[in-house]
Amino acid sequence: MRKVLITVIGTLLSVTAINTNNSAQAIILASTNEDSIADGAGFRSPRGVGNHFHDDPPVFGTPADVVEVGYFDSGRGTEEVRGVAEFDLRSLFSFSSVSLATLSFDVLQQGGLFAQPPASFNLEVLAFLGNGSENLSDYQIATVGSVGTLDTAALSAGTSISLNVTSLVNSFLTNSDDFIGFRLQAPSNPTGRGAVVFDNFTIDADVQAVPEPCTILGLSLLAGLGYGMKRKFEQSKA
Repeated sequence: MRKVLITVIGTLLSVTAINTNNSAQAIILASTNEDSIADGAGFRSPRGVGNHFHDDPPVFGTPADVVEVGYFDSGRGTEEVRGVAEFDLRSLFSFSSVSLATLSFDVLQQGGLFAQPPASFNLEVLAFLGNGSENLSDYQIATVGSVGTLDTAALSAGTSISLNVTSLVNSFLTNSDDFIGFRLQAPSNPTGRGAVVFDNFTIDADVQAVPEPCTILGLSLLAGLGYGMKRKFEQSKA
């Protein structure tokens, strides 16, 4: 009887170990929207207020859903262009937190959508509470945290960039916020001009899966068998 019990326990331990080892998984979130927003250069609208989209194929013939950051001399003033990308976090709500979250994107081109020269400034990446849709107000919306800075002069087309956003994503999950947004912008008084364009924004999240039913059953059976064996052993000694 003891040999049979040991065999059963060994089998359950194997099943439990297999399911536990497979509990970690990676989830890739694609962006809900990627936009390039420019202010009015002081004549269309006040500086620092989003006025129009640069990634607007019908109006400008530019590619859609790209993130341009930098400056554009319109002839009547210099527009500052900021880029945003937003993500739907609701697929992560079944997990209490993520062990790692990485914001990744690619350099589409050095130089702007309107033939501006390559960028030469330290770009800021900031987080904000998004809504999953295109809004000109994302240009100046209040931010909730900083991801870091990038030296745009060191970037070239095809370069892939990865930034750690684990603490920010976990903060949004704790607050049950549906969407997280990231805004890329030049400093207000840059030493250089020009622009750079990004695309292919994703968030790669490492999460711990909820234990599978067979894992929970295996642990419960192990506990029951252990208690049963302990009682039999105590009775045999009595």
